[in-house]
Amino acid sequence: HARVVVVRFGLVFGQNGGPLQKMILPFKLFAGGPMGSGSQWLSWVHIEDLMSAIIFALEMSSINGTFNLCAPNPVRNRELAKMMGRILHRPSFFSVPSFVIKVFMGEMGKSLLQSQKALPENLLRHGFEFKYAHLQDALEAVLA
Repeated sequence: HARVVVVRFGLVFGQNGGPLQKMILPFKLFAGGPMGSGSQWLSWVHIEDLMSAIIFALEMSSINGTFNLCAPNPVRNRELAKMMGRILHRPSFFSVPSFVIKVFMGEMGKSLLQSQKALPENLLRHGFEFKYAHLQDALEAVLA
């Protein structure tokens, strides 16, 4: 009768690593934009919310089952690129072909090209509150 909590992570955005660190370079070179078609859904989470959610799950003995550790507002890849361009003051209209993403980013690149629209329904049902529920807030915190 052990309590089991299974977590699935969205793309984790933080200042020290993760997919954003590899995505920033093209923007800095004025060549940023959507990856592949740009229509794929991205489920993401800010590192602070990820850690808070894990602690929340550990401390609440009533929590068990499977949890999506991702923000409640997934976005399409083209929205992510547009917002990154705006925050970094760079253009965001160059589409990066899928094969380039796969070559330069390996497995991480493959995950960025797949569409996944996960929602943190179980976390929200248990009362978890996200500090970074919206992508703009998360990106501004990470890219500032």
